[in-house]
Amino acid sequence: MVSCAEHLEDMSQGDTSLLKVRGVFSDFASAGSAAGAGEGVSEMKACLFQNGLLTKVYKDLKTTDNLEYSLGVNRLSGTLYMLADTEQLIDWNNLQPQSVTEEEWLQMTASSENGQPHPFWTGKVSLDSLTSGKQTLSVNMKRGVARFDLLVRGTAISVHRLTLKNVRQQGYLFEQNAVSSPEDVTSDDRVCEFAAPLQKDSVGVAYVYEQKNPELMVSVDVSIAGRSYTLEEYLMEDVKRNTVYTLTVRKELLTEELRLEIEEWNKEGDIALTPDLNSAIHFDVESLVLPEGVSVNGGRDVMTLPASALDFELQIDCDNELEWINDPSLPFVVEPVETTWQDANRFRLRKPLLPPGYPEEEALVRFRRKGLQGVYDEDSLKIVLLANPIQLEGELVFGKDDYLCDFARYVDNELGRMTLPEGYELLARFQNEDAWIKVEQVSARSNTYRVVGGWRPNDPKADGREQMATLVVRRISDGNETESYQIKRRNYGLPVTKMNGVWWCKYNAIGNSRSFDDQILVPQDPAAKAGKTVLEYLNTCTPDEYMRLWNRSAYIGDIGIGMEAVAEGGTVKLSGWKNPSVNMGQLDAKALAPDGYEMPAIEYYDRIFNGGWGMRFDRTDGYYTVQSPWEGRAHVYTLSGSRTDLFVGDVQLPELFHAEVYNKTNGVKDECVTFYGPGAQWGSGGVNHNKIVIACYSPENNGWFHAPGLRRQSIGKENSRIIRFIKSPVEYIY
Repeated sequence: MVSCAEHLEDMSQGDTSLLKVRGVFSDFASAGSAAGAGEGVSEMKACLFQNGLLTKVYKDLKTTDNLEYSLGVNRLSGTLYMLADTEQLIDWNNLQPQSVTEEEWLQMTASSENGQPHPFWTGKVSLDSLTSGKQTLSVNMKRGVARFDLLVRGTAISVHRLTLKNVRQQGYLFEQNAVSSPEDVTSDDRVCEFAAPLQKDSVGVAYVYEQKNPELMVSVDVSIAGRSYTLEEYLMEDVKRNTVYTLTVRKELLTEELRLEIEEWNKEGDIALTPDLNSAIHFDVESLVLPEGVSVNGGRDVMTLPASALDFELQIDCDNELEWINDPSLPFVVEPVETTWQDANRFRLRKPLLPPGYPEEEALVRFRRKGLQGVYDEDSLKIVLLANPIQLEGELVFGKDDYLCDFARYVDNELGRMTLPEGYELLARFQNEDAWIKVEQVSARSNTYRVVGGWRPNDPKADGREQMATLVVRRISDGNETESYQIKRRNYGLPVTKMNGVWWCKYNAIGNSRSFDDQILVPQDPAAKAGKTVLEYLNTCTPDEYMRLWNRSAYIGDIGIGMEAVAEGGTVKLSGWKNPSVNMGQLDAKALAPDGYEMPAIEYYDRIFNGGWGMRFDRTDGYYTVQSPWEGRAHVYTLSGSRTDLFVGDVQLPELFHAEVYNKTNGVKDECVTFYGPGAQWGSGGVNHNKIVIACYSPENNGWFHAPGLRRQSIGKENSRIIRFIKSPVEYIY
C-alpha cells in the first residue's frame, strides 16, 4: 500500500489531533489515479482501530472539492479504514466503539443482491509513523469488485448473452493477504441478457466480488453470418478486486475459427490500469520519405496510393515485431525488408499500375505479432488505391493484369475515347505491324482522344491473325511516357471490289454467314490466286471448284446457315428449306453478316441494276440505265458466262448463267461485281434454276429478282436468296 503524508501547521485541540485525509480513487476507466476519479461516490465513512479494537467511527464525513475529509483522533496510532458507498453493507447504526475487533472487522463480507454485487471502495492507512500536528494523508481507495469488459474482434459477430457460471455471491469488504472467499460463500450463475446484440466493444458488461474460485466459467452465446455458437472457457482461479478482465470474442481471419480469450489487465502499484481498447498498429510517417502522390491520414491507419506503379518502403509503428500475412487477393505485394532489430517492421510495397476504368479500391494489409498464433482485425492497416484519372468511353476495357484490350474479333471505326489529365497526350505505336489504329484529339480545347480502328481493302494479311497496337500516355512537358496499354483484334478481310461508291464483296456468303471461318478470305481468293477476274474463274474452274462457291450459299429467314443443294427424286432441292417466320429483308442489315460487313440496302443495288426486266445475267449487253445513278454514273454493262458440266449428286444441272456487272470510265471497263448462285426455292418443288433472288435490306420487303431478267419487286419471306455482303462504312482506311 502506498501512502504519503504532508506536515502542515499545528492544529491540535487539547488531546485531539485534527487530520485531513484525501481519498485517492482508482477508476476502471483511468490508467492512473486522479482526484476527480471518485466523483460517483455518494457517501464516505471511516473507522479507527487502535490496539486491535475499534475506537472511533466517523459516519458523517464532510468532503471538499479535493475529496478531503477532516477527522479528529485522540492519538496518532492504529489503522484508519476508509469506506465509500457501504451504507447497505454495514449496520452503521449499531457499530459502536469497543464493539468490534480488527480481526473481526477484516472478516466482514458483502453479499450480492439479485445476483448483482454492490459497488464500493475501501482503503486503509497506518497512523503509527505519524508525528503530532496536523496531517494530510492520501489513502488509496480500491474498488471492491472486479469488472468484465467484452471485446468483439471480427466482422458480423453478434453477442446475444453472456453468462458467468458459479459466481461467488459474497466477498470480503477488505483486501486479504491473498485472494480468498469467505468460508460460508454461496455460488450462482450471473446471466447478462442484452436488449440488442452487442457488435462492438462494451465496457462493464458484468461485475463480481473478489474471489478465489476454480469453478468460475464464462459462457458467451454469439452468432455470425446467421449461425449460432456458444463459447465457454474457465476463468482464472483468482479474480482480484479493482481489476479489469477482458473477454474477447475473435474470429481468426485465416482459419475463420471463432474463439474466446480471457485476459487480466495488471496494475501499476495499487492503481488499476485499464486495457487500451483502441490499441492498434500505425504507419510511421516520420521514418520514411513517401513517393509522390502517397499520403497517410491523421490517424496514421489509412494510406492512400495513386494509380501509378509504385515500389517503396514503409515503416509500421508497433511495439512488437510484425509478420506480414500473405494474401494473394491483394492488388499489391508487401515484402519484409531485411533490417536490424532496432529498425524492425519495415516492409517493401510494390504495386502495379491500375489501368483506367476501374473504381477506387480498399484493401487491408494484415500482420501477425511475432510469437502469436492468431491474426486479428486490430493488427491491420487500410490501403486505399485511387482510381486512374484517365476516363474511358466506348468499348475500351483494359485488363488489370496485362493492360490489354483484346476484342478477340474484327473491329473498326471508333473503338472508344480516352480523356487524359491536363498536360498529357496520347499516341499510337506499332511494332512490326501496319498502322491499323489512328489516334486523334477531339478538339484543341479538349484533352479527349478518339481511338479509331481502320481497314485495308484486300489486305493479304487479313487471314484472321491478331493485330496489336500500343497506346502510349506521354507527359508533354518532358516527354516521359507514364502509361501504356495494348489493343488487339483479329484481322479478317473478305475480297472486295469498289463499284459506284460501295465496297462489294466478290463472292457470295457461304455456310455460316456470320462466321469468317466459313467465308472466302482475302488470302484465299481463288480468282486472284489464279490471276483472273471472278467471271473468268467461274468460266474456267473445275466443277468441284465451282460448286464450292455455288453450293451452301442459299439462305432463308434469319437462320444464317447456307442450305445445301441435294438431289431428291431427280430434282435439286435445298436441304432444310421451310417457310420462315421472318422476312430476311426486314432483318437488321448486320444481323447475318460477319463483323465489319452488312447486307446491302436495296438502294445500293439501285446504283448498279436496271429493273425493267431487260438487264439479264444470261446476256452480254449494255448499256443499261441504273435505277438510281450515283455521282453521275448512270450506265452499266453485263458480261455473261455459263456452265453446263455441273452436277448435284446424280442430277445434272441445266445451263447455269453468271455475269459480271460493270461500268466504264472514259470508255474503259472499270470495277465490276459478278453474280452467280443457286436459283430461289419458294416451295416444296425445289430450286428454280437461274431465277435468283438477291438478298438486300428493305423494311418494305422489296428486293431484286432475276427471272431471268432483273426486276425490283416485293419479295416474299418464303423465297431463298443469295447474300452478297458489302463492307460497312469505315472511317479510316490504311
